[in-house]
Amino acid sequence: MSRFPDRLMSFLEELLKRLVRGAMTYGDASFSKSLPDLVRECQEEALDIAGWSYPLYVRLSELRERVAQLEKRAEWLDVTLDELEKQ
Repeated sequence: MSRFPDRLMSFLEELLKRLVRGAMTYGDASFSKSLPDLVRECQEEALDIAGWSYPLYVRLSELRERVAQLEKRAEWLDVTLDELEKQ
């Protein structure tokens, strides 16, 4: 079964919370900004996303390495358990 509908609803709920929080903090300020200012804001947000991607990439790489190590240990344990059962 696809995770799309469940994930989409969660995404939309989080987006709505963020929009409401922003409206409570900043009011309608975004609607009165000039288009160049809005484009600059979007560019800054895009840079933030790109910037946060690197630490996430590093952590995911480390996680992948640890999972591979655990998988090797699990294979060793399976072999060892098989040998013990034969005794």
